[in-house]
Amino acid sequence: MKDHQARAEVLRAEAQRKQAEAAAENRAAVQELLALGLSQRETGEVLGVSFQRVSQLAKTC
Repeated sequence: MKDHQARAEVLRAEAQRKQAEAAAENRAAVQELLALGLSQRETGEVLGVSFQRVSQLAKTC
């Protein structure tokens, strides 16, 4: 049982790191597309998110 608990904890920590990495990549993608001259709406269409989410991501960079 302890082995399963320890493995679960390792996996949770890894998932947390991967989530942070994915969020950083999303912010980078938003910045790159906006820098290319796409509108927030167009950027959202490319990334499959709303333009409101693009606005949120752009503010966190």
